Amino acid sequence: MRCDESRVRVGALVDRELDVVRSLEIEAHVATCANCARALVQQQEVRAAFNAMGCTGSHVLGGIRPQPNGPGKSRALAPRRQLT
Repeated sequence: MRCDESRVRVGALVDRELDVVRSLEIEAHVATCANCARALVQQQEVRAAFNAMGCTGSHVLGGIRPQPNGPGKSRALAPRRQLT
């Protein structure tokens, strides 16, 4: 596994979103690569901070939805509006 592949998936590893094979590949790479090991530790620290605040993935992302793309507009995220 290359560093760029590992760094893209290290967050998913921390969040336990990967299958066993992919997890083992990343863990093997991280064991031999100091830069990717630091990236893993950083992701683990971010996850721990969110957990300490009581934030889960669904809690954090639950109020965000994609905005429709218009001509010349980039895809953005915006808070959901409450319907009254």
